[in-house]
This record gives sequence, C-alpha cells and structure tokens, in this order.
Amino acid sequence: MKLLERGRPRMGGRFFMRVVIARALYHLVFVPLSFALAPLLRSARVRVLQIGLPQHIGHLTLEPDCYVKEGRAGLRPPARRTFLVCRRDRVVNTEVLRYWQRYFVVVTSPIAHDACRAMARRRGIGVDAQDYFSLVGATVRYPEIYRANKGLPPLLTPSESDDARGRAALERLGMPAGAWYVCVHCREAGFYNDDQDDYRNASIANFAEAMAMITAAGGWCVRMGDPSMTPLAPAPHVIDYAHHPERGPWLDLFLVARARFFLGTSSGLLGVAAAFGVPSGLTNQAPMSVVLPLGENDVGIPKLVWDERAGRVLTFAEVLGSPAGNFRWDKPYREAGLRPLENDPQDIADLAREMLQRTAGEFEVTPEDEARQQAFKDLFVPGHYSYGAISRVGRDFLRRHRDLLGAADDEQHRPLADGGRGSDARGLETAPLTQAHGRLYSH
Repeated sequence: MKLLERGRPRMGGRFFMRVVIARALYHLVFVPLSFALAPLLRSARVRVLQIGLPQHIGHLTLEPDCYVKEGRAGLRPPARRTFLVCRRDRVVNTEVLRYWQRYFVVVTSPIAHDACRAMARRRGIGVDAQDYFSLVGATVRYPEIYRANKGLPPLLTPSESDDARGRAALERLGMPAGAWYVCVHCREAGFYNDDQDDYRNASIANFAEAMAMITAAGGWCVRMGDPSMTPLAPAPHVIDYAHHPERGPWLDLFLVARARFFLGTSSGLLGVAAAFGVPSGLTNQAPMSVVLPLGENDVGIPKLVWDERAGRVLTFAEVLGSPAGNFRWDKPYREAGLRPLENDPQDIADLAREMLQRTAGEFEVTPEDEARQQAFKDLFVPGHYSYGAISRVGRDFLRRHRDLLGAADDEQHRPLADGGRGSDARGLETAPLTQAHGRLYSH
C-alpha cells in the first residue's frame, strides 16, 4: 500500500465491482434522472459539495470549511441539507469525515457517490468548491469568507473523548502531561512523488533554529509528515512523528487540533489547522501571491525570487507586478530564468518568534511595521491569489527585507515607484491579473 493510502480503508474486489456498476448507472440512469429531480431538490434547498481531490488533506478540510463558513457569514443562500461527496477509496484520511458529519450528510459509497455526482452537475445544486482556494491565476474566495468570519469560533473541536484519547497518545510519544507543543511540517517531494511542484518544497534542516527556539521557551516540537521525509536528528523535546510507530490518521488530526500553533509550509495540513482554529505561521510561500494565509491569526512569509539573468533577488514589486507573482509549477520559473529561494533559518526562526509572541499575547508592532505591512499589501491587485486576505506577512521578515519593499525605514508609508506595480526590465512582461487562467482540477 502506498504511503498516500495510509488513512484509507483497504478495498477488495467486491468494492471495485460496485465502482464499475456505479459508473454504468451514472451514465445510463443518474444523469438522465438528475434533470427531472433538479427542480425538486432546488426548491428543497439541497446542495451537493463534491470534494475535488479527496486524496489531499487540504481539499478534504478546506473545501467543507469554506462552504460552511460562507453560509455562516451569509455569503450564499442558506441550504437545508448539504451532501458531502467523496468516494472512500480516494479519501486520504477517513477520520476527517467523522468530524464533517456535524455539518454534512457524508456520502462515500460508489453508487451513492455517482448518484450525487450527477446531481452536482445541475445548476443551483452543485457547489463550485474550486473557487474557494483552487484557482490558478486568479483571486480565490477564501479571503472574503475568512474576513467575514473574523472573531467567530472554529467549526471543529475535539470532543472530550478525543481529548482523553489524545492525552494518552501524547504520553506514548514521550510528552509529559500539561506540556504545550507546536506542530512543524515542511513540504517535501516524496509524499506525492512530485516532479513539477519543487518550487513549493523546502528543507527541514532550515527549521532547526526555530525548533530550538520553541523548545528553549519550554515547548515541544512535533514534526508532522510521513516516512518518506528526511529523518530528524535526535534533539531534546523534539518528536519526529513522521517516523514514529504511533503515527496514524486520527492522531494526525488531533496533534494539529491541540497544537499551540502550526509552523509549516504551503501544504494541506494548513486546512486542518484552519478548521480547528489553530493559528498558522507559514514559511516558503510560493508563488508570492499566495503568501497571505487563511485566518486573522495566521502569518505567512514568501520565498524570495532570484533572477538568474540579472544576478540578484527581485523586489516584491517586480515579482507581484509581473506574471511571476502567480507562477504555478516549476516550468514557468525555469522559462523566465527565475528561481524561488528557500527561507533561511533566520527568517523561519523570526516567524516562530512572532507566533510565540502572538499566542502569548505579547506581540507588538511599531508604526513603521504597520507601514511596511500596508506597503506590501498595496502591491496586491485583483487577480493575485490571496488578494484581500485578513492575515499578515511576518513582521521581522519585512524588517529584514525592507530593501525589497522599495521603501526605506520611513516614519510613514509613502507610495512606491511605478505605483507598486514593478518593472518589466528583466523580460517579465506586466499583465492584467483579473481573469482566471485555470483550475487545479476538474470533476
């Protein structure tokens, strides 16, 4: 069984026979029937949310999270009942579905899945979940949704029985009762055998200084992931959970749900943290337009971008003022002569310090910090992925790299040259960013 399938039940020949039957029924029965049933279901306010990529933990958590929060904020018409549809052999972590049963009728069997899938194609019934966070070259919906949910409680919370089970698991991991911890995750290529998304990956070695800072403050670090990842060298109060025999689907969720904060990269575990209301500090965000994470307590820092031809790091305005601000996959970077640079240990440690201060209620900013924050956000325009997000860029990251912001350490914010849109002097043509150029998946 592949590592990707660890959280899924094993499927036998009988199950796959049901898949074949369901596919035939889909074309012969369910699609024709959906036209007749659609008016009735619309009037009954029934909706169908089909998870696009249930083999990814991010889609399995963020799509339902955005849908429910969208309704809670009154950003869509209310639904009387919503079916959450994902075939169980494709679900990376079935424990997530147990939590979502609080809000949805969860459908996982092949025949029911294909019946719902046919209904999801009808106008006014199917939910277009890709708009939440899966668009390429366009602004997604989560900034609007999370801004409208500011100050509201998270959707998911471990039950008392979950907490009792989790405390016992933490003791087996070696953590003393009452200890606090931070979940650390660094995206690597092994989990998906990824050969086109290396621009999103990073090295766990660059997190060592941040983890040492967390443990010196009295906490523990739990390194999340799977056995394909680079093993950690033993260190006090650091648990390499990715290689631990206790590792499992339920504990994956619990560890993130009860962490003080999540320190990670651009990966799906962010969705678990968001659904359970855990603050996130995200490093190595790429492309630069995705740097702003989900909620009001989240902080992100981007990868800098090196221009091979010019032999220097591009300014933030140069990146965000060109198509490079929205580049997805490795190929566009190579063709443009650009290379995303991993955040170094200092940038990651600075972000960890900010998250420690924030979660302790000790975080402070100066007027100059707020001016830099605003100057950076002013570079975003409609069409940038996270345009309008309520989250922030790391305070110390902007202090350290203020030369790339194009503004000196001024007393007050001043508009940047070129209106903050950057320059195409390096062969990166500026272009409007207001239209979607694609989607990450299709049904």
